[in-house]
Amino acid sequence: MAFAVRAGAALLRSRVSIGDTTDSPSIVPWAPQFNDAGPVEPRRFPEIDCLRATMAPDVLAAAEDRADALDVGADRVLIAAGALSEETYLRALGERLGVAFEPLDRVV
Repeated sequence: MAFAVRAGAALLRSRVSIGDTTDSPSIVPWAPQFNDAGPVEPRRFPEIDCLRATMAPDVLAAAEDRADALDVGADRVLIAAGALSEETYLRALGERLGVAFEPLDRVV
């Protein structure tokens, strides 16, 4: 019997082609069985998660509030306010995503 992967398999559970749920647990790390504190609320501005370990929480919260009011990304608010440079942000984001940062200032 062949098994088929259906849309949402990562969020629900693998299902055999006839629609029955297998006995395997969900692979989602924020699923209730992995979280003793209950469901995790998604962050409003995940683009600045790469900065949470290096910037003060009150600065990030203010940037989130301002970004919400302006309907822009919180990263843009922090850069426009001079809290960090665009290069610093992109380096932190690249490190978080596992992508190398390549400065383009020497490209001709």
